[in-house]
Amino acid sequence: MCFYNFGLVSDTHDSSSNVEAALRTFKEYEVDLVIHCGDITSPAIIPYFQGFNAHFVYGNCDEIRGEDHLRALREEIERVGCVCHGFDGSVEWHGKKIFFTHGDRGLELENAIYSGEWDAVCYGHTHVREYRKNENTVVMNPGKLGDGSYCVVSLDLEPEFFDV
Repeated sequence: MCFYNFGLVSDTHDSSSNVEAALRTFKEYEVDLVIHCGDITSPAIIPYFQGFNAHFVYGNCDEIRGEDHLRALREEIERVGCVCHGFDGSVEWHGKKIFFTHGDRGLELENAIYSGEWDAVCYGHTHVREYRKNENTVVMNPGKLGDGSYCVVSLDLEPEFFDV
């Protein structure tokens, strides 16, 4: 029997120990995708994701540090073999269309949720866990990984939330 799961994190805010704990869980659950919904805040966090099929977007705490910082994040993400999508990203995962963003740019988030185009919309920024449905779109926020909150999402787009 094969189970498909993806890992969902946001707002790492330089907490390497919490990143390590989440990635251990992701290995246990054999996730085949990791989505990071922004506020990476330091290129030093990126190498922990090496070896994962990880996709990143920037958050407001990344953006306020300037273009040089965003460039450094992108270069490190690409150096370790992961994907940087800029401020908004999307992937197709086992036939599911997933949009992800940080969530501080409200219009992009709201448009994605209500467009009917996506099976799942993932975001961060608020530091508050969320799971709800808007018609056929699942909306998820894993909470703040910097405080120890993250989730593993199953193929039916149901999250299991964890605390470090």
